[in-house]
Formats: sequence, C-alpha cells, structure tokens
Amino acid sequence: MSNILKKFPNLKIISRDRGVQYRSLSGSYQHIADRFHLLTNLTETMITELKKNIPREIKISIDGFSKYEETKNNTIEFSNNSFTIKYKEKLNLILEIKEKSLKGFSTRKLATEYNFDRKTIKKYIDMVNPNIDSIYDASNRKNSYLDPFKFEISELCNNLPASKIKLYLEEKYNRDFSLNTINYFIRKHRLRFKDRNVEKIKSKQNFIKLYRSRLIKYIFGWKINNEDKNIIEQYFNNICDKYIILKEYKEFYYNFKKALVNRDVEEIIDIIKSNYKNKVIDKYVRGLNNDFQAVINATKYNYSNGCVEGNINKLKKIKRDMYGRAHIQLLKNKVIYQSLYF
Repeated sequence: MSNILKKFPNLKIISRDRGVQYRSLSGSYQHIADRFHLLTNLTETMITELKKNIPREIKISIDGFSKYEETKNNTIEFSNNSFTIKYKEKLNLILEIKEKSLKGFSTRKLATEYNFDRKTIKKYIDMVNPNIDSIYDASNRKNSYLDPFKFEISELCNNLPASKIKLYLEEKYNRDFSLNTINYFIRKHRLRFKDRNVEKIKSKQNFIKLYRSRLIKYIFGWKINNEDKNIIEQYFNNICDKYIILKEYKEFYYNFKKALVNRDVEEIIDIIKSNYKNKVIDKYVRGLNNDFQAVINATKYNYSNGCVEGNINKLKKIKRDMYGRAHIQLLKNKVIYQSLYF
C-alpha cells in the first residue's frame, strides 16, 4: 500500500474504509473513514447477532402479547413421542460436534470428518439450545387453498362424506372445489380434528405472524410495508421486553447515524468514549477508538470514497465476465474499451 501511494506525491487526504492496512501507513496523510462503511459495518455486526438471538418467526397473539408463541428457537409444544430415535441421534451428533469445536477442532476439519457442509457444521456449533433448535421446523410448508375452510371441514367431516362436503362448500361459496383435494385434506388432518376440540384449534389461529427480517428492517429504518410497520409499532415495546437487544441496537444505531449525518463531532466523541454493557456495541465502539481520528474526520469533512466504490463495482463486473482466464493486459484493454464506448 505504501509503495502504491508513493506514486502520488501530492496526495494529502485519504478517504477509505476501516481496513487495518491503512493504519500502518507512514507519511502525513489525513485519514477520513467512509461514512457508508461505518454504518454498514455496524448493521452487519448487529444483524449477525440478532439472527442468533431472535427466532425467524414470532407469533403474536391477537388477544395479548403475553400469550404469544414463537417458532424455531424458543418454546415449541410437542409430545414425548416426538423424541424419536432419529431425533436423539441427531441431538447427540450436534452435542458431539459442539464439544469438539470447544476443544479446538476447526469447522473445515469437522466438515471433512462428518461429511457435512461447513455451513451445516457452523449452524450446529452456533445453536444456543440444541434441544429445541434441532427440531425440524415444518411451519414453512406449502399452504393449501382449503386452509381458510379447515375449521368448517373439521366440523363437517365427522358427519358427512367428502362428496357432500364438496357440494356444500361449492353451494355456499360459489366456487369449485376438488374432491381429491378435499379427501386428501381430510385424511391429512383427521387425527388433528379427532384429538382436538375445534374451538381450541380456532384459538390457536388467533395470532399475527411477524418475521424477523421485517423487525430488522424496522429498527434500522429501512423500507417496510405499512401493514408490518403498524404491527411492529403496536407491539414493539412488548417484543423489547422479551428481546432487550432490539431496543439497545435501535437506540444506538439511531443516535450514531444521526450524529454522523449531522456531522456532530461532540456527539460522535461522546458515543465513542462511552462504555456499553452490550458486548456487540462495546466491541464495535472499541474498533472505532482504534481508528479514532479517521472517524472524527468523517464528521468534519465532506469527503467520501463513493465514486471510487462505484468504479470498483464496474471493474469487478468486467473481471467476473472474463472468468479469471485472462491476463492483466487484456483486463486493462477491456476496461479502457468499455470506458470509451459504453
């Protein structure tokens, strides 16, 4: 890096991301951390932690948040029969992989040993509660067009054959129904209808499904549809009571972004010099302290490396189109050619 910069003797200001290689540069350069990268690094760090601590879907009861159900990571209702032999084998395997990881085995070595994908190994290692997280989530099954009528079908199937149910539904709703689909639907759900009271089934459906991805967009102020936004605003304080980090991340992100956009130097210094109980925020702030002057300069000056980033994207696109088979001279020719004619 130093040898490259020596070719530009008049260079005084460097607007850059927060790569370590820049900090060791000799010379009297004035470093400016790029504001876009400051915010991107923060959001990526927070999103990674949110995915570890918040379930993919949260089911909020319409009657009250205190009765809500969660899927995937937390409370899941199941009987002892669901602990099959295969499930126990999978659980033991996950615990074994986690134990070896703690002993220092790398993800690559574990993937080779168990013949798994490295992403699968990493998912097992990151599991906070293997007893719950290892259960297969069947909530994302393909929905049937009969789902809206299942409570009605559950009442009728005890007294009427499928053919009569078909005629009844067609006459009532003035639309076509498939007899084979109704038969399959009844067979698939008969045990559920037989063992549970219809009213109990109805009460279990009185919830609103909220996706974690929408929640993440909301706390960072990204674009989100009005329906999800209204639901989140209505229940946000209740959700934060369960997941405290949501409120902490939202407040810190909002204050940091506001100070950065408004170029408030004193506020940025106050944010960087403060102590935080949250480990993720504290680690990020310690990183800002290591590059303190560059971060402060980001609020003082209007410089940005956005135009450079745009050209880098164009260059990478040309490079990818060449599939790595061409030498540097051909790459140079293609870049010059495209800059002249496109």
